Amino acid sequence: MITMYAQRAAGAVSAAPFALGVRLKNAIFSYAAYLEKAVWPTQLAPLYPHPGNSLAIWKVSLAAAFLISSSLLVIKFRTRRYLVTGLLWFLGTLVPVIGLVQVGNQAMADRYAYIPLIGIFLMVTWGVGGLVQSRKIAVMWAAVPAICVLAALSVVSYRQIGYWQNGIDLWTHTLQVTERNFVAEDSLGAALVEQQRFDEAYSHFLKAAQYEPNDPAARLNIGAYLHQHGHVTEAIQQYKVALALGTDRKLRATTYENLGTAYQQLGEDAEARGALEQTLRLNPNQPKAWLGLGMLAEKQGNVGEEIKDFSISVQLQPTAESCLRLGRVLAQTGHVSEALNAYAEALQISPDLIEAQQAIEALRQRKTF
Repeated sequence: MITMYAQRAAGAVSAAPFALGVRLKNAIFSYAAYLEKAVWPTQLAPLYPHPGNSLAIWKVSLAAAFLISSSLLVIKFRTRRYLVTGLLWFLGTLVPVIGLVQVGNQAMADRYAYIPLIGIFLMVTWGVGGLVQSRKIAVMWAAVPAICVLAALSVVSYRQIGYWQNGIDLWTHTLQVTERNFVAEDSLGAALVEQQRFDEAYSHFLKAAQYEPNDPAARLNIGAYLHQHGHVTEAIQQYKVALALGTDRKLRATTYENLGTAYQQLGEDAEARGALEQTLRLNPNQPKAWLGLGMLAEKQGNVGEEIKDFSISVQLQPTAESCLRLGRVLAQTGHVSEALNAYAEALQISPDLIEAQQAIEALRQRKTF
């Protein structure tokens, strides 16, 4: 009944606002970084962590010098209006997404460059076209370098596309080309969880929490791993931290569900009920929370609530355990046909479930008398 948070919410962590000077340095560097990736699209990543105040001043200075010199060169040749148009297009359309107004915790994003880079491509294509025309270069000789450039870019693009084959490849590559990327650590951990590689995933969740102590997804997953390995008290502590940090509704619902399960294992029924009920306030369609409430009702002898809770859990997501528990309480209350259906569904999910097989045989014998 322990759930790891296998899909990370992009907005689960809001970065603390950076000072204007820090945002300005990142913006200047990002302008140059976008140009670099446009010329040679390697070391691409779904998310580039914001460097904060750690961005080296020499990198910012070099980027600023490049932008200033490029602008001066365009001004010098301003009669070629496509150069002015292209540069202003690039600089202007990036302004809303360059980081002067901070959104999230990324320094830059490749998707932000699609429209701005049209200006750069306009400068290049018109510039090359003008050069070919002014020098009266034969079309064949102009085509050869163009084909070579396209071939090289095709090879690089093909390689980049290969990283998107699955989550493990994608986020492993992201960690190779970025630094202190807690989102990538979380996401790689989640991809490993889907492959049942929990020990490997755990190390990435620990790194995510190290890089970003206010990351609720990492705290939830650390708690889930500890929970799975019998460290229930330590897991509860992590769940509470995740709840204190997280605002994402789905993440909080999953965390409350795990917290309720942990309290149940410790025999703290009141706390367990409170956590499971909070889960259902956030997401009424959380089947494991209904199952947990049914188990609490079973413990208290509340048969009506037990049947209701187990039935909802089975309806939302039938599991061998939920079907088996529903079959038991239905059989105990004389609902033989319904109990047989529940046990049969349990066997469909887990054909080797001996208890369900025996229960069906006993109920069929009861019906014959």
